Amino acid sequence: LKDFMYELVQLDDSKLTANIRVDVNLWRRQQLTHETFVLNGSDQREWPVFQDLHENLSALGLKLFNEDTVLMELQMEVHVSYEAVDVKAGLGLTGKGTDGHEDVDDDDLTKVPPSVTMRVLSKDRDKGILKDYSANQVYFEVEANHDQIVFLENLTDCMGRKKLSLQILGARHIVMRSRCLFNLPGIRVTVANPRVMCLHSPTKFDPEVISKVIRVGTARHAMASAPGNQLDDEKEEGLESVGMMNKINYRVIHILMPRYRSAVIDIIEEQCFGIVNKSAAIDRLAMSRVLEAEHLDVVAMINRACSYVMLEYLLVKLDFERGKDWELQVQQAFPNLMPVFEQLSEDAFDELNDSEVPLILVREPEEERMETLRAWILRICHVIRTVAFMKQPRLSFQSEAPAKKNTSGEEASSDANIFEALFDDTGARLLARACCASLLNILQQIFSHQEEIEDKWKRWTPAQQNTGHFLKSFVVEKAIFFCPFSVPRDMKKKVRVKLLKFFEEAQCEPTDPLRLVPEMLYHPDVWLRLEALKLSCLLLKDADASLQAAFRTFDSPQLNLQKALAFQFKDFSTKDTHAADESQAVNVMLNKIQNLCEGHNAELQEFVGEDLSIEDKDFSTLLAEYLEKNDDDDEDDQDKNVVKGPTNLVEWICTLARQVIDKMKADQQWQVSMEGSEDKYTLLGQLFDTAAEIVQGPTRSNQRLLLESELLLDVNQLWLRQRIDEFTFRDLLQDNEDLFEPWMNLLRAMRNCEISILKFLLSLLEEEELDADDPNYRQVSEEVIDHKGQTIRRMVEELNSKILCDKVITHWNLSPEVKDPAFLIKPVQDADEVIQNDTAERIVRTKGELESEDYTLEEQQIHCLEICFLCWALYEGVHDTPEFGNRSLFSGTLERKTPNAVLFTRTSWATSKTKIYDTFNEAVSKMHHGKYLHYLFGRIEIIRGQRLQKLFFLVPPAIRHLKGQSLIKDWQVGCVNAVDRSGPEAKLQDFSEQVWDEYIGFVEHQYSLSQKPFPLNASGEVMASSRSMIVLLTSMICCGVALVYDGSYSKTHKMGEYDVHYTKGWYVWLLLGLGTFHF
Repeated sequence: LKDFMYELVQLDDSKLTANIRVDVNLWRRQQLTHETFVLNGSDQREWPVFQDLHENLSALGLKLFNEDTVLMELQMEVHVSYEAVDVKAGLGLTGKGTDGHEDVDDDDLTKVPPSVTMRVLSKDRDKGILKDYSANQVYFEVEANHDQIVFLENLTDCMGRKKLSLQILGARHIVMRSRCLFNLPGIRVTVANPRVMCLHSPTKFDPEVISKVIRVGTARHAMASAPGNQLDDEKEEGLESVGMMNKINYRVIHILMPRYRSAVIDIIEEQCFGIVNKSAAIDRLAMSRVLEAEHLDVVAMINRACSYVMLEYLLVKLDFERGKDWELQVQQAFPNLMPVFEQLSEDAFDELNDSEVPLILVREPEEERMETLRAWILRICHVIRTVAFMKQPRLSFQSEAPAKKNTSGEEASSDANIFEALFDDTGARLLARACCASLLNILQQIFSHQEEIEDKWKRWTPAQQNTGHFLKSFVVEKAIFFCPFSVPRDMKKKVRVKLLKFFEEAQCEPTDPLRLVPEMLYHPDVWLRLEALKLSCLLLKDADASLQAAFRTFDSPQLNLQKALAFQFKDFSTKDTHAADESQAVNVMLNKIQNLCEGHNAELQEFVGEDLSIEDKDFSTLLAEYLEKNDDDDEDDQDKNVVKGPTNLVEWICTLARQVIDKMKADQQWQVSMEGSEDKYTLLGQLFDTAAEIVQGPTRSNQRLLLESELLLDVNQLWLRQRIDEFTFRDLLQDNEDLFEPWMNLLRAMRNCEISILKFLLSLLEEEELDADDPNYRQVSEEVIDHKGQTIRRMVEELNSKILCDKVITHWNLSPEVKDPAFLIKPVQDADEVIQNDTAERIVRTKGELESEDYTLEEQQIHCLEICFLCWALYEGVHDTPEFGNRSLFSGTLERKTPNAVLFTRTSWATSKTKIYDTFNEAVSKMHHGKYLHYLFGRIEIIRGQRLQKLFFLVPPAIRHLKGQSLIKDWQVGCVNAVDRSGPEAKLQDFSEQVWDEYIGFVEHQYSLSQKPFPLNASGEVMASSRSMIVLLTSMICCGVALVYDGSYSKTHKMGEYDVHYTKGWYVWLLLGLGTFHF
């Protein structure tokens, strides 16, 4: 019956008339009624219209769809009345005066306007009251959805009743409100018979019917909004002035006053709290996130205490005891460490008590200060965990295993939505979140990099890092020290028992800053998840293996890091619009995944690629799925293979990238706007940075997952979207110069995103290093070759080679190598072929881009050169592989997930090479010389077992800048000629030693001189010219002496008697001058 009702309601009028004689309008329209009520003075009554409409429809077995399109007509009668007893009191006319008339009570003078209390009434008291009662004005208004005033009128002079008929669209709540200038007794506004006629399926009526309803309703609405009956019917000319006053009152109350209030609040927020352009009016969320001055003082105190404690901790690691002579001990044993300890001592000095011991540790015994501070930090973690989940429950990540059955044997309901359990922003919950966020900020400040100490640590502690006394950075030392439960390292049993005592008394699991991160990822509020992710990025910033491994241990059902991260992906991907916190949380989470895998950590890379769906299934479920998968006789196999969501974090990264690119495409089709574009490109850049990090090393399983997800097809779309945005937004700048600053920020995000994409594509070409002594060498070698073949095939078929080669020329023309327009390379375009959004079209920088200070021209040029190099390297890395020439590798078709995918062939890649790639190489060689690119784009070959693989790198800036300097060229030629060629190993070793010992230092010194003013920046040219001049002078002197010398040696001649050998005296002076100049 319900299905039949739905079908009837959804049918058009014409179809109903032709087929069924049923008045379906009885269900399409619903009349809702409200009881008559009275508003005394300034009062209001709220009517939840949609609640009543839902109840009426549910009684008929129907549901309400498309709530925003419900067409409503609100009707009522309004009566304004003044009680006879209270009229005088309302006007301040109580008691009798000396003249026999009722006088005004002095106690009530402040309750009524002076114009009423001080006036003199005429003898006709009623006439006087009626004449002046308008001093207290009565307004009646109707508000829809708490934000839209649909009716407002001054009813002070309205006698009798006022009929209202208002047309509203999608009003969930209707508020009927009376407003009095002076809220005095005796004023009553009666709202009689309020009723609403709702057309909850307006699109199913005939267009003529709907247009008539709207036309009639609009006319009634206009009539209802006209001024009401006046007290004096003879003064018709007052209608126009009253209407004008109503408009003025409406504008002042509902437009000007809210604007003024919002402006004042924004000024206060900006001047007092530093909140700029957040939102109109009070931004309670932003206010709750403002860190007070006291908070910053607490952070400073804790940082001083941390410096003091870490100094003692480092002394303990060196087997020293802190005392008055600790400086002398360090100076004698490890003089290189003195700058580090002096910096720590300086940071720990507390000016509040003028002591080396921070104020918060003064009262603690000296031998207990280190463990006391560590215990405080652990208790902060415990407080965050406790308070955060005190007002809100933990998230429960539902598994994707088959639905379990309840006790009655039926399947449990799957309608439970995790978002229904999310909190509402009550004051207590907001306060709890704000407190936890501020405490998380304290932890973030503790583990933030301090440039001064880190620079000294990097410079003076390598010897201790090699011996294992110290770790790679000071922040890592702090992280290991303050995370004793996650990374237990050489902690004495006595200390561990002492730290555990607090948690045992509290009857809870021990926690520390590192363990707190996955705990907080189970919180339903994205703000706290974001702060926890920021903390994790700080802990993992230096890619310490022990800290990375500690995160891998959180894989239990109660605390699963992978599922928590997957939930964040799912939470973001299922929403159409995203708040700033949500976008930032995903960005920071991707950075966290990148830091987890930093340093080519193979275990963490595999951890990221693990299948999460298997963990929730028992053995019987896995066995059933296996048998079902291998059942070839099942005709309904396709129906059972339901498409599921991503099962690991690698696939979630691909899914998220695809969704962002699709959103960019939809935005371009809808409107031209920069709003949100920078965030999208920044997010995509981080996505591809993370994707590159999880495959570098390489990790073949993750490479395969990324390729099978067909992410390369999305890269083509992104290149096209980026090209459209770049040209479109440049055109916008011609009409609106205010967009220049956001455009430069967007342009930087675009360039960084392009670089991240190309680095990711190059990381897919990495091959594993094979060991010939491995017993499984043959099998592994075959697997590597097969994987490389599939990689090359997918890149050839899924990447657009024309776009790739076009980018080489386009960005070369924007690089520092083309400062002179004479070195421009003309884009390759066919005159007969018109391509929409052709990537070969030249990009011309605007005047603003050339003069920008936010994104300087030098930065733009360097980024463009890097993009040019990466595109050049990617094309050569694919085209010059043995797999590209293997025709049999491209036979057959691959099973693809993307329907109607645009694919490419080896022929298209060969065409791009002939027309574009070779044109670029030849043009550069012709304009400069054949080795010019050799000094820009580096390329080496490395041995992978029995295979050779090309690796590409952009030559360092010093060599790129000085590639034409004669001194460096001379050194290079001399090195090539002098290298030991007795054998391959000797040649490589001799070449490496010369480069490390001489070349690098020489080039860096010359590059530093080139950055200084003249003549130091031309020292290389001066030295080269001097060498040439010396050779020239030497030749001139030798030739001159040979020509003019006369005579031979004789014992009778003495030194200095030149006239014997030189016939003319000026010969001597000329040769003497040349010799002096030569010297």
